[in-house]
Amino acid sequence: IMEINVKKASGIVSVNTQNISNFIYDQVCMVPGITPYNKTGLVNKVKRALRYFKDSISVIPLGPGVIGVEVHIILNKGVDFKTIATQLQDLIIFSVKEQYGIEINFVDVIIEGTEL
Repeated sequence: IMEINVKKASGIVSVNTQNISNFIYDQVCMVPGITPYNKTGLVNKVKRALRYFKDSISVIPLGPGVIGVEVHIILNKGVDFKTIATQLQDLIIFSVKEQYGIEINFVDVIIEGTEL
């Protein structure tokens, strides 16, 4: 967990990367057709709802007020991967900028597989 410094009109504000990650997770959950994925591959097949895995979203500090984001997802069957990836990138860039005033240099969407 790291702190990102953001320059605001009121001065410099520090934002915790875990808070940003949790915020991004909430945004990802609003997109139908995907499930966050944990990198260890331990997917809970019992719950069919969206599931949170702490390592499905990585926030990478790149400088003062600038981050990169990596999101690992599983697509639901029949979902178009290009559409979902573009929609996620746009949503994350816009919502993080609006919420925190942080610039995003990149959003990598890694599709780990599909639900059966």
